[in-house]
Amino acid sequence: MKKTGNQCSVFAILTVLTITLYAGISFAAVNHSIHIEWDYDQSSAPTGLELESYRLYKDGVQICEFDRPYDFEGDCVFVSDNGLYNFNLTAVFNDGSESPLSEAFPFLLGPKKANTGVILAVLGLLLNKSI
Repeated sequence: MKKTGNQCSVFAILTVLTITLYAGISFAAVNHSIHIEWDYDQSSAPTGLELESYRLYKDGVQICEFDRPYDFEGDCVFVSDNGLYNFNLTAVFNDGSESPLSEAFPFLLGPKKANTGVILAVLGLLLNKSI
């Protein structure tokens, strides 16, 4: 039986969908909960602006926002694959502007019990060096 171009395309699409579904089951993302603490030099804020919040990024993608800017700590729950990721923090000001990313803090997300509820030692992840 001769296959037409349309039949080959449908077969290719079904194959890709099957591989994608299999990969999703094999490497499913899981919930992670982390607690971070940081320090921020208020004098480094741009003149005339008030600190409004902080944003936490995982490999350049925002995963949490902390709207209590003077607590200098927060809990973040997010969905992610396990693995080694770089986390960064930014300060957000009342005009909507955001500081540059802080220095990266590499952290391993994984199934080990030791990683559950772990405190990221982000003290020393000073935003004032990034602004």
